[in-house]
Amino acid sequence: MIRNLTNRIILIVVVLALALWVDFSSEIEILNPVTDEPLLSRNLEPRLGLDLQGGLQVLLEADIPADQQIDSESMEIARDIVQQRTDALGVNENIIQIAGDRRIVGEFPGLADTESVLATIQQTGLLEFVDTGDFSPEPGTILVTDYSPTGETITPSDPETVVYRTIMTGADLESVVVSQDTLATSYMINFTLKSDGAQIFADHTSANIGKSLTILLDKQVISSPIINDAIIGGQGTISGSFTLDEANAFAIQLRYGS
Repeated sequence: MIRNLTNRIILIVVVLALALWVDFSSEIEILNPVTDEPLLSRNLEPRLGLDLQGGLQVLLEADIPADQQIDSESMEIARDIVQQRTDALGVNENIIQIAGDRRIVGEFPGLADTESVLATIQQTGLLEFVDTGDFSPEPGTILVTDYSPTGETITPSDPETVVYRTIMTGADLESVVVSQDTLATSYMINFTLKSDGAQIFADHTSANIGKSLTILLDKQVISSPIINDAIIGGQGTISGSFTLDEANAFAIQLRYGS
């Protein structure tokens, strides 16, 4: 009886000591006694939410007719775009999540410079059509181009970095629509260019048949189609055996930057 009581007291003391250790430690690490490799490592620093440390909460809603449906993949793409743009500002611990079927909520606990975040979220994405020649980069690749919205000269810190030439930007896009191919087996993206962009596009595609014309959104590759023919007249098509969801998602990215 006494032995059982002693064991219980020892167990209670051990548990209490462990609880106090966890409570007063900002980080815990448990090592393997044989190899000294960490078995458990966890940061216990408390993270305060908006209600405790203040910050910024942003509600974004799709600007489309109320009766028009938005598929979940398109919402995920929109969420990812907002996430990437705020991450690029160096904002820590931001939370970007989908709310309902057409809203995105962004939370930025402890944020002091709210104006720069709001400006970044609200501005149109930078869409670029870039000459990458024989190089067809994979979607998601970050490229350095010679275009800057502010007109500043782009000088990479690494002299070996390739700087690609931007042919035109999303400002030259008039419209983007999704349609089915003639065999109704896949979907494609049809786009119309403004007059200035149409001439630039005609000149470039005529001289670069068989080369890649890479499309970037905020310097990140979203597609790198091959120029099959000269695109004259200001209207072109991007094909690639897209499903309907893929084509709609691509069109959203193009519209976001135009």
